[in-house]
Amino acid sequence: MELASARYAVKIDADNPRLATVECVLTPKASHDTKGKRKPLLLSMSRFGTEWLEGGYGHYLRDLTVTDANGKSLVIEEIDKTQWAVETQDASPVTLHYKVLLNHDEREWHWGRDEAPYAQDDCVFWPGYALFVVGEVDDVELCVDVPDNWSVSTPWERIEPNRHRFVCKDQNDLMYAYLVLGEHAERLVETGTAKIVLALGGRFKGTMDEMERVVAALLRMYSGIFGGTPKDQLLCVANPYSKKEYRSGGVSGRSISMLIGETLDETNRDFWLPVVARLVCYLWNGSYIDILDGTGAIGFKEQEYWFCAGFTQYYSEVVSVRLGLTSETDFLRNLERTWEAYLSRQGELSIHEAGEDKSANRELVYDGGSLIAAALDLQIRSLTENRRSLDDVMKQMYREFGLTGVPYTMSSVIRIVNRMTGEDFKPFFRRYVTGTEQLPLEEYLKEAGVDVKIEFGERLPRLHYILRMLRISAIGGPPGGGMFIDSSPEYQDNDQLVGINGTPIKTFDDIRKVAVDWESGDVVELTLRREGQEIVLPVTLGGDVSKNLQLEVDTVDVTITKRVDATESQRAVLAGILGESE
Repeated sequence: MELASARYAVKIDADNPRLATVECVLTPKASHDTKGKRKPLLLSMSRFGTEWLEGGYGHYLRDLTVTDANGKSLVIEEIDKTQWAVETQDASPVTLHYKVLLNHDEREWHWGRDEAPYAQDDCVFWPGYALFVVGEVDDVELCVDVPDNWSVSTPWERIEPNRHRFVCKDQNDLMYAYLVLGEHAERLVETGTAKIVLALGGRFKGTMDEMERVVAALLRMYSGIFGGTPKDQLLCVANPYSKKEYRSGGVSGRSISMLIGETLDETNRDFWLPVVARLVCYLWNGSYIDILDGTGAIGFKEQEYWFCAGFTQYYSEVVSVRLGLTSETDFLRNLERTWEAYLSRQGELSIHEAGEDKSANRELVYDGGSLIAAALDLQIRSLTENRRSLDDVMKQMYREFGLTGVPYTMSSVIRIVNRMTGEDFKPFFRRYVTGTEQLPLEEYLKEAGVDVKIEFGERLPRLHYILRMLRISAIGGPPGGGMFIDSSPEYQDNDQLVGINGTPIKTFDDIRKVAVDWESGDVVELTLRREGQEIVLPVTLGGDVSKNLQLEVDTVDVTITKRVDATESQRAVLAGILGESE
């Protein structure tokens, strides 16, 4: 049954901030065949990022009921833990009632805690996909009832100045937004028609002035690069995390979220600035330059993610230097690390194909995409004697696709680059984006007066082959958070791999190093942490005994140095990229 509107009311009390009570009035669309006929109303809760969790976000749902316009209870049929069907007889509104427990931060989340609900001393954080049960509807409003001294920070348009009442663009805007509710600090930063709501909690509240200054500078710089500002509002959340050295950020729809274990001030800017600069850039190069057949929600872009994520990563680093927030030396060191990450996976699959599973292929999608951006920038500047650059490509992309809402494909990028340079870049994209050839960035950097030295370490087994031998379908986890097994029939979801044959395991390379001499049919002992206890599980290695263990390099060292004998035109290329004056 199609719905005409949905009106949500969320209530959270100060004495129990980990409990959200939700009421929603759903009004069906009237039609000539609705009256007198039984029409199922389908309700659902997102399973985003919870494939490994039984019941998904429905695991935290309690007391779901539905009543008709007269207050009479309607029968709910549970299809699964996150889908329900309600039989209705006419076009009268029905009302959902339910509660959601915020206990999500009691467990590890494979892709990091920054995109799952959590509670801190002064605020609670809710992603829409963990809070809302929805039907098919686009007309969505929401009212939030919280204590008088609380703020409510969202990316949505506030429709009553003195009340926490908002309107969402559509159902996706409701589901893939973040909400911060509590006594955190909030501030609005504006440039042109672009607005960013800053929501900082805990010890970060004292650094609001620094964050506002940096975000305002980033907005102005990106506005110049893209040639305008989107007419929209984005929410930027930053909260402290208990573990030092922890840094994680996520993007969903028009919201960005960060959990950071260090301070959020000028002295520690090199720690948090890359995350902020990257996420602010998504305001232009994420949801506003859409992808063919995409949803418009950043987290769902796939095949062209090399452009969305990779070019955003490149520009976040370039812009930070142009603003004087980081140095040229920092930029070159970051380029080395990005290059090393790309080379560690290069050849396994194409940068384009890697976008089908961006989380598992970050080295190709994010790092590889960033190097593609750098290579194009260098070539455009060299071919046009520094009169044109990748900035011109991004400006044209924004003009053709960002401002119009018309989706783009890789051929769109190629067409614009060809127009800027007068050269045919199809072979470049065929070799290095849709193909698996190693990007010769060192050759392009010569035109900027830069030398590159690449050294490869020992050869170790490929991770995906090892996992097949162990019969593990998927494994991963947040940085420093351990190796968690997913969707593998011979294991339990959320098993944490902590050792193999007595050797501690913390990283993918740890797994590769212990597997050097493995052969199919061998028995190895895996130490797993399961439901708080360690168990030892003997596993007979599988795999095709006719094939040798596939090897790849363990470490890659990239060293970048500026040549002292660089020509004036070569120095001008690097200076142009970084916004430096000669």
